[in-house]
Amino acid sequence: MAGQARPLFTYLHAAPLSTGVFAASSDWGGAPSGGAQRAIDAARGLHERIERAGHELAAAVIASTRQSGPTDPFALPVGFSAVGAYGETR
Repeated sequence: MAGQARPLFTYLHAAPLSTGVFAASSDWGGAPSGGAQRAIDAARGLHERIERAGHELAAAVIASTRQSGPTDPFALPVGFSAVGAYGETR
């Protein structure tokens, strides 16, 4: 899936990160065997993976040189007048 989605993200000018967080049923405390302690340890592992991914995302956002919003290729320049007095003020 990631290999198929990457061209789409490139087209959208996204900056995908390499860290993904995947959770199994055992991460949510649904382990059929192993008892409560195993479920707690599994949840702790999921929490640590989420924390690591969050820190990576925060570092990427801070290091980014992108603008706060997308640039509109159809935006009109400042001073444009719809009646033809481009750059002039009346």
